[in-house]
Order: sequence, then C-alpha cells, then structure tokens
Amino acid sequence: MPFGLRFIHPLRHDRVELSVGAGGLYEHFSGFDSPSGLVPSYGAFGGFVKASVEVALDNRRRFWVGATPRVIVANGTNARDRWFMVTGDVGFRF
Repeated sequence: MPFGLRFIHPLRHDRVELSVGAGGLYEHFSGFDSPSGLVPSYGAFGGFVKASVEVALDNRRRFWVGATPRVIVANGTNARDRWFMVTGDVGFRF
C-alpha cells in the first residue's frame, strides 16, 4: 500500500500533463509451500518514485491515456525487494 505526494505540471493548453511522485509503502508477502521448502510470509516498509505523462484524448479533457514508470524498494526481514515497472494508464475524469 503506497502513500506519498504527487506533483502535476499541465502543458499544452492543459491537454498534456507531466507528473512526479514519491513516498513510502508497506508490502505484505504471503508465504507458500514450494518443492524446496516453505517460503515464509513477511511484511516490509520501503519507498517508491514514479513519473508519468498523460495526454487528453478529447477537448473536454475527460478521457486520458498515459504511461508511468515506477521504482519500488522494500527491505523485509529476509528479502530485499527491488521492482521496476512501466504501466500504460487509461483514465476518465469528471
């Protein structure tokens, strides 16, 4: 569960937006039984950073598409999780 701040900078007649965000997070990993033994459950605190670009598809700025790369870092008791993700985003605003 991430928590933090995001700053948005509108461009080009408010039809394009750039944003950056950062904050903390808490993750919970549910353990499971594998052929090599039990993988234990754990919880970890960490942080994230992200940046995104979004473009409005219509003049009223209701439908948006964009992309968001994220870096997530969490240090659990038995694991150091490092994630890099890129997502495609579709949104509707009212």
